[in-house]
Amino acid sequence: MQSLVVLARALFVLLALVVCVFIWIADNGISNAALDWLRGVRHGDKYVHFLVYGALAFFLHIALRGHGWRLWRLHVPVAAVAVLAFGLAEEITQLALPRRQFSLMDLASNLAGVLVFTLLAQLLLWWMRRGEAATPGGEARPG
Repeated sequence: MQSLVVLARALFVLLALVVCVFIWIADNGISNAALDWLRGVRHGDKYVHFLVYGALAFFLHIALRGHGWRLWRLHVPVAAVAVLAFGLAEEITQLALPRRQFSLMDLASNLAGVLVFTLLAQLLLWWMRRGEAATPGGEARPG
């Protein structure tokens, strides 16, 4: 499990850096082949929002080992809240930028991706913990 956590941390940081670079490029109106191609795909940016914010939530949820807060009887994952807050802040800043446009559909795509991928990450963590608990000493069983 520890190696998965380390890998998830590295992938989260790498993806977050790539996302920040692309946000900077878009905010500054710099031409980019990937962004130009994406503009030609119908609803392409919505798919990207779903996948990228979902992947960020997936990696961060695993990196944080599923840590969350209890809100009444509901488990609220820290990773999901953090990624959604980042996405909301990024959309709000677009209100002040002439080259960008605020979009509720982008926020909805972010939310959908975060929910789906956080659930997948939680299932992966549950499956891995179940496997560790089923063997003496917490070692994974041989294949």
